[in-house]
Formats: sequence, structure tokens, C-alpha cells
Amino acid sequence: DNGTCFSDISDDLRRRVCDMIVSSLDNGGRSPSQYEEKPFLHEIIANGRNSVDVDKFDYLMRDSKNCNVSISVDFNRIIKSQWVINSEICYQKGHYGELCQLFHDRQSMHERVYTHKKAKAVEYMIVDAMVAADDVRGGMYSNSVADMDDFIRMDDTLLRSIENSRDPDLAGAQAILNRLTRRDLYKFIAECVVPEWRMHEYKQITPEEMVTYQEADGTIPGGLKPQHIIIHNVKIDYALKEKNPLDVCSFFDHYGDTSSYKLSPDKAGMMLPSKFMVRRIRLYTRNSEPEYMRAAMKAFNNFQKAYCCRDEEEPPETTPLKQPRKRSRKSMGLGP
Repeated sequence: DNGTCFSDISDDLRRRVCDMIVSSLDNGGRSPSQYEEKPFLHEIIANGRNSVDVDKFDYLMRDSKNCNVSISVDFNRIIKSQWVINSEICYQKGHYGELCQLFHDRQSMHERVYTHKKAKAVEYMIVDAMVAADDVRGGMYSNSVADMDDFIRMDDTLLRSIENSRDPDLAGAQAILNRLTRRDLYKFIAECVVPEWRMHEYKQITPEEMVTYQEADGTIPGGLKPQHIIIHNVKIDYALKEKNPLDVCSFFDHYGDTSSYKLSPDKAGMMLPSKFMVRRIRLYTRNSEPEYMRAAMKAFNNFQKAYCCRDEEEPPETTPLKQPRKRSRKSMGLGP
């Protein structure tokens, strides 16, 4: 309103704003106390201490509503239960269960929405199309992050502009988007849970590693290549990796208290999961031809035997591949 623009803001104020946006314990080594007499202000938007913050409230409320997925946490109760003690945001003891529900709902949204198999397949197709188009257009999309005017134009209309372009060099990107329109998605093949004994030495599995487990049966000319498949290394947790975030929350009994304390689940009378992080390895194929899907499944079964089993353990059974569903011309947008 007063004509101030971003370039007129002092460097110190910009740093304060940035520190409030990023996690309070991951701000380039700058302690919030360097800028404020009230360092707890830096735990409101992104809380690096226990991950209870309004950023989480915002995206869980927004995404659950837009995806029509029910969650149970009462954000207002959590907000009203807060009290600042010794420059730390603390929570009334009686709302321990509401905080448990917050992290359970977050985990549930990751399971049901953010890492949903079909949603990830669509995401991978959009990424492939954008990368192909970016190569043709000289890095126009990837370089936009360095220019604010260019970046604010990077919206959903980009896909439509690629689809409608007459540039023959965009044929590869257009083919992917055409598959997306016809719902000929990248195919999910199988998944496995990373065993507990592997967690301490876990490293991400790559397509290059997965194809070494294929069977040389000659069904695919030249064999299964890394570019034929996608590996999704899934990690779902309670926001602090293998830790319980409630262990680092501080609680109080009555508003006006001047001291806080930690609260264990047994003292709070709550039942919590035995572990707070799970890792899965998922395999997709870009090619939906049956021979590619079968070859990928064989490779995954061999990988699972080697990766998930010790000694004479039997590998867990994988779900058989679904037979491709015949889709009508109308369902694929091709007319009656």
C-alpha cells in the first residue's frame, strides 16, 4: 500500500522472514535469538524442534478437503492448547492425544494421497514430459527459478501449451501427455517393505541396480534398460524420521504455568505405533507392453529375494500383475 517493493526491504528483514519460513533448527546456523527476543516466533511456521507448525496444519486441511479424504485432528484444539514457557511453544497435557492424531493423519495422507501409486505414476509422466520439453526449449523451465518474472508463469497452463505446440521437436513430450490424457499411465509393478535389519544401512535403490536382477530370457530385445523403469524409494514417518515427535514436545498442566515437562506415552495413557518410520521400494515401468511388465516383475522378484531375505528365509509373496483393462474409446476421450 505504501509503494514498498521487495528490493526496498533490508537484508536483515529478509533474513528474518526466511528464518521464519524454514525450520527453526535448519536456518543456516543462525539462531532465532540473534534476531528476536521471542525466538518461539520462529517455531510457528516451520517447527524444527517437534514439527508441530501451521505449515502442516495448512496443507493437511487443504489437501484432505480437496481430495475428499477424512482426517480427524482438530487443529483449533491444538492452537488453543498452546502456551509459551521459556521461549518454547508448549502444549497442555490433556491435548497429548490430539497431537498424536496430527501425526497419524499426516502419515495417513502420505499413504493415501501423496504416495498413492496412481498419483505417483501421473507425477512421473508429467516430470518426463516437462524434462523432454525443457531440453527442446533450452532449459526455459528449469532456469525459470532464477528469474521471478519467469517463475510466476510456471503454472498448469504449461502442459496445455506443450500439447498445442506445432513444434515437431516436442513430439516426445506430447506423446507422454497424450498417454496421460488417455489414462495410459506408467504401470506400477510391485513393492516391498525394507526389512528392519536393513534400515541402518539403507541406501536408495536405483534403476541401474534393479535391472541387474533381470532374467536373460530374450523376451525384450537388448534386455530391460534403466530408462524403461522407475524406482520410487518411499519413506513415510511421523515427521522426525525414526523418532517420535511427541518425545520432544513440552507440556504443562495449567495456563499460566512457568515450567514445562516431557511426557511419555504410557504416562499420557496413549497407544502409539512400535516404530515411526517405514521404507518401501516400488517399481514402475514406463512401457505398458505386457512383455516389459513381466520382465520387470521377474527382476523385482529376484531383487526381493536377494534384498529382503536372510539365510533360508522365504521371500514374501508379491501381488500378481493385473491384466490390462480394456478401455472404451469414450473413456479414453476418443469419441463414442
